[in-house]
Amino acid sequence: VSTQSTGTAAHHRLFHRPSRLRSRNPVQFLHQQGKNSWEAKIIDDAADYEDDDDIYGQIAADVSDLSYNELECITVTKTPAPLPAQQPGKSGSGFREYWHERREVVESGILEGDQVGKTERARQEAMYEVFTSEQTYKKSLETLEQQFVNDNLFGCFFEGSQEDFAIILCNIVDIIGISKRMLDDLKSLYQNKVTVDSITEVIRSYVDHQFEAYIKYCANTSDQQYLLTKYRAEDADLECFLTGREKALGGQNLQSYLLLPMQRVTRLPLLLDAILKKTEDDNPDKEPLRALHQQVTAVVNKCNEGVRRSETRRNMAELEKTCDFDKIKKHITNFTSKQERLIVKEGLVFLLRLKSGKMMASKIRMLLFTDCLVIG
Repeated sequence: VSTQSTGTAAHHRLFHRPSRLRSRNPVQFLHQQGKNSWEAKIIDDAADYEDDDDIYGQIAADVSDLSYNELECITVTKTPAPLPAQQPGKSGSGFREYWHERREVVESGILEGDQVGKTERARQEAMYEVFTSEQTYKKSLETLEQQFVNDNLFGCFFEGSQEDFAIILCNIVDIIGISKRMLDDLKSLYQNKVTVDSITEVIRSYVDHQFEAYIKYCANTSDQQYLLTKYRAEDADLECFLTGREKALGGQNLQSYLLLPMQRVTRLPLLLDAILKKTEDDNPDKEPLRALHQQVTAVVNKCNEGVRRSETRRNMAELEKTCDFDKIKKHITNFTSKQERLIVKEGLVFLLRLKSGKMMASKIRMLLFTDCLVIG
């Protein structure tokens, strides 16, 4: 089912405007044009849609008596808005802006002659990359927020399992807030300035007081990805909804959006290291920057440790389904629930025995934990 428009059109599968929905069926009006031809009737939100600058523009098209499997084929066509004119000092569409392309830098004439040394220019570029990459990260988080987190329809699929839904989203709202605030502070730092002396203090203020949210979020990613995969496999309606929404977002799936905070926090030490390498030893920012790099690296290590513990906990739960630990539990209390116990290595080994003059081999499963070795 599709609505057709003349000219070049971008096709989006859309299930939007949750405020108008009263049930899990997102479609309300449908006109039958023939035996096998249907046309979605767009109602009063159409005007909002045409004026929407968002590339993922929203439309409310409600069709009654359709299941989500039938709804999968509904496509809404939209003529894309023209690309904005390229501004002076801006890179082309799809590319990040570099420090030397900024309007303030170009108009200042600082790049002419030897006003900025090669090392300092490289340092300014490295610092500005932290800012531009945070812009890209924040934009992606806002897409996640608008298309999934704040969509009441998405939450409807988890009405009977709010605890699992909370695990899937975890504290993503806190993460989004941190990114928005930090980007605003970085923007203020660069406002009407050609060069900046340092971005260290801005970033450190967030690492000191707010990056604990990243540790909490990353420790939850294993359970998050497991549950989302599980629900998508078991609920055809949810899979249909997410597939349609993801196609409207250019094929980027929800799982990849939810992994963005983990990717961002692990990339930050690399960005800081690039600045550190381009900062002269006599620069007053050298030591504070080095300390910040170590601090962020410690946060990343905690994030990785949280992920590892979460995966181990899940592996232990799976092991309980396949292994009988009753005899072990008599000697080691809380064997499968002790959080400090991690799996170091697991595998099959061959036990060789000499029997009646012949070498006999048998397979044995071995599980090496941080505090014991289990042979089964």
